[in-house]
Amino acid sequence: MGGGDQQGIMAFDVTSKFRAAAGVTALELGELVKDGFFSLFESVGALEIMDPKMDSGCLAPGESLDEDYDVTRVLSPGEVIGIIDQMFCLEMAWYQGYPLSQTLLTNVYIDRMLEPEPMVLGDADFIRGKAVGEGETMHVVLRAYCLGVVKCCWYINDRIKFEHYYEVSFFFFFF
Repeated sequence: MGGGDQQGIMAFDVTSKFRAAAGVTALELGELVKDGFFSLFESVGALEIMDPKMDSGCLAPGESLDEDYDVTRVLSPGEVIGIIDQMFCLEMAWYQGYPLSQTLLTNVYIDRMLEPEPMVLGDADFIRGKAVGEGETMHVVLRAYCLGVVKCCWYINDRIKFEHYYEVSFFFFFF
C-alpha cells in the first residue's frame, strides 16, 4: 500500500513482507532478525537500540508514558509560564542542532496536539472534542504558544529544505 502526503515521498507498509521473509509472526523481546551481511558495525548499532543504558527512548516491558500526565487538567498562569519556559529551552536546543525528536517533540503538549495529525487548524489541540470551559483559559494561551512553535519549526525546516538558507561555510571563494 503506497501512501505519504508529502510531495516526492512514497511510503510503503512492509510489515507483511518482512514477517514472511523472516518466517516469524512476531518477535519476542531480545530477538533479532538478520541477514548474511550483518556486520560488527551493524551489531553495535543494534545493541544500542532498546538497551536502557544506550537508548534514551527505551521503556521497560509494560512501561508506558501515554497516561502519565493529564494535559486536560486546569493550569495556573504560573504553571503555563513554566511550561512555556521549558518549551523555549527545548526550542533553543533545537536551534543549536539537537534533533526535534529529542527536543520539542518530547513535550507532551506538542505531542498530543500533533497526534493524530490534525487536518485543519481547529483540530490542532491537545484537548480534542471538548469546548474550552471556565478555568481553562490558560489552555488557550498554551495552545497558541504551541502552535507558534510548531509553525516556526515548520517554516525553518521548509526554508532549509528548499535551500533558501545558507551558511558562510557553504560558499567557497576562489581568487
